[in-house]
Amino acid sequence: MLRKRLQSWLVLPALMLWGCGPAQESEDGAPYGESAQPMLYAPPATASGNVLDSTAYMGRVELGGAAQTRFTANPQYLSFGFSVRPGAQVKLEVTHLGSSMYLDTGLFVYGPRRADGSYGGAALAQDDDSGYGQLSRVDALTLAQGGDYLVVVSTGTGAGKQFRLQLDCANGACAPVVDPALYRRCDWEVALPIKECVESTVDEYGVSLAEAYDSCTGPDDAHAFYREACQAGGTAPDWCQGGEAQFTLRMWPVCQDHFQTDYGL
Repeated sequence: MLRKRLQSWLVLPALMLWGCGPAQESEDGAPYGESAQPMLYAPPATASGNVLDSTAYMGRVELGGAAQTRFTANPQYLSFGFSVRPGAQVKLEVTHLGSSMYLDTGLFVYGPRRADGSYGGAALAQDDDSGYGQLSRVDALTLAQGGDYLVVVSTGTGAGKQFRLQLDCANGACAPVVDPALYRRCDWEVALPIKECVESTVDEYGVSLAEAYDSCTGPDDAHAFYREACQAGGTAPDWCQGGEAQFTLRMWPVCQDHFQTDYGL
């Protein structure tokens, strides 16, 4: 009898430990101490078949560059455009650096953009948690066709949290080849905002054309006019594929010369 009691006492702690272990489940069916099954929040389908219509377009990301912003709703789908040459191999990542702690993201790539402006509705690549923690990363994605593509960063629970999207070239041949002739004149998408800025400055402040021109074509204005032409959404001019550095180096001086001549400066 004593031996049986000793055996029951030895078994009882083991049963108690087993009963308190990871087999217990939370209300959503996942074991305590573990998260529920990951959710990859894909942009919802649209009647147009263009994924862009179900996202908030945030502008372009240059090759070798990054964009940083924050989510403001749950769920939310923020999209960014980028351009490549045929055969480009790219890496896209929501980086640990610049992203909020405990942020869970999804990453999707669509394209290339068609003649009607649509990116389609089927993702070329997608990822949930291949990056740091619950962040997303797509490594060495080969894009056989050149042109404009769309990357979407999504979240289901990240409202109020920020993230940083990095775009890199993995094979050293990603930048699109842009016809030099596209930079030989000041494109209307840039010329019109400059003209409006100069004339409104003259009207509002009563300054001379020379003073208005100087205030509208300063060091920071090239960046502002590039963003207005290339990152406002919709169909961007072809020269935008060359990126901001090429615009600043090649078209911006042409625009400055044009208005200096036009205003007799």
